[in-house]
Amino acid sequence: VGFLSRPRQDMDAPFAVAAHEAAHSWWGHLVAPGAGPGGVVMSEGAANFSTMLLLETVLGPRQRQAFAYESEAFYGEHREPSEEKPLVETYRFRPADTTVIYDKGGWVFWMLMHRMGPDAFFQGTRHFFQLYHGNPDHPMIQDFVAAMRPYAPDKAAYDEFVRQWFFELVIPEYRLSEVHKAKAGAGWEVTAL
Repeated sequence: VGFLSRPRQDMDAPFAVAAHEAAHSWWGHLVAPGAGPGGVVMSEGAANFSTMLLLETVLGPRQRQAFAYESEAFYGEHREPSEEKPLVETYRFRPADTTVIYDKGGWVFWMLMHRMGPDAFFQGTRHFFQLYHGNPDHPMIQDFVAAMRPYAPDKAAYDEFVRQWFFELVIPEYRLSEVHKAKAGAGWEVTAL
């Protein structure tokens, strides 16, 4: 798929596909997830998260934003609200789970990194890999969040985030604040937080 993808001005699709597949060296191979509900999120969702990290690090924030935008749009267009389950309950073989596993799973890891702070998040993931690399007990989402919790600077905020995004069915709600517009030549420039 990577070799057949065509780069675009806004996103280098072959790079993104290669980054996702290379991420499986860690998420899916170095630590193989359990086969039960939510296990595949630990492989595919985490690989999408790693793709965003590599895109931003190597090609810049616009490439990561384009990838994230496509993931969000795909999820919004292809999710099946009547069939969707929380991340801990997703199965690979259910059609409604595919976008949840890859797209929503990737965002949730991305949001968790920003909620914890990158330093704490990566300390936690190193701990997680130390616990489960070569371990015959293949981890599930529950194991991941338990391994990460000691590294969360704010345990209550971490617990709330994990409850909401891993164990319940929620979708992102976008809120704009501090919206400003200014005339810019023949058009307008709009900024928001």
